[in-house]
Amino acid sequence: MGAATRGRKNKKKKGTSGLSAEMELRSHFSGKRSAKRRTLELKVTVCGIMDSFPAQSIDVSKSGVLLQITDSVFADSDEDLASFAFKVQQHFQQGADILFVDHGFGVTASVVRVTHRQGVLSLACRFRHPLSEGQCGALEIEP
Repeated sequence: MGAATRGRKNKKKKGTSGLSAEMELRSHFSGKRSAKRRTLELKVTVCGIMDSFPAQSIDVSKSGVLLQITDSVFADSDEDLASFAFKVQQHFQQGADILFVDHGFGVTASVVRVTHRQGVLSLACRFRHPLSEGQCGALEIEP
């Protein structure tokens, strides 16, 4: 390696050496969210192609929602990853219709991330269209 290459590597290390691992991760992923999220636990119904499931929101923004589903369809933690991923994909391959039960409106969303821990399925969803100002007001989130 030449001196210029070594200098670049050292310079990069100096720039990140003072950051904790958590701060580095937050910095790396910070540009992915287009709206401020609010922790908000609401009763919702999530509809996929094959069925609908009661769920709970964890946080909501004008552009998306993080949901948890505890339905027994997804609770079997003994399934291998491929089988489980196929099951989730079958239910939500065309997205999800999300009904905010106590607020009387629904939205269509794309599933952008899925996690499964201890029988709880978490879906990170991006709304196909941002919530309107009225919908944001009903949920008491920033428009």
